[in-house]
Amino acid sequence: MKQLKYIMPVIALFLLVLMLGCNRADEPTAVSSIGYGQVTMTPIEVEVDIQPHHPTSRVNCKAKNRLIAVGIMTTPLFDAADVDHATVCFQGAYEAHIDPETGLPVRHLFDVDEDGDKDLILHFLYRKTDLHCESTQGCLWGETLDDVPIQGCDDINMFPK
Repeated sequence: MKQLKYIMPVIALFLLVLMLGCNRADEPTAVSSIGYGQVTMTPIEVEVDIQPHHPTSRVNCKAKNRLIAVGIMTTPLFDAADVDHATVCFQGAYEAHIDPETGLPVRHLFDVDEDGDKDLILHFLYRKTDLHCESTQGCLWGETLDDVPIQGCDDINMFPK
């Protein structure tokens, strides 16, 4: 029971962030003070694949309760396992799969592109995003486990049912 005393405030804060959503104003820009100045870190461009098992990145824009899978791909220059999945925001939404015991987003690492390395797959509830039937691109923002900002976009093929 004592553990709940410490976990509940964390869960409450996380749920508050989920309810507020995210937008381009939340786009990460890490700023750190060094001496008398500040250094702004430019986000790392990551390879993103919307609906990784669908070659055309098709999303039904009339199915508001559907999940959109978005992959952050591991490349020779970037390990997707380094991404803090709890910070990733895709078009105004956060990871839809929440662990009921911890209240934290679930981490999904799979080799989606079958190249021998693990990619990070995230799931977003379409109705929580700001996508619409005319959208042609989907973007995400977040941070690595070392607080380095990331961003990436992919073309999206919206279609009505």
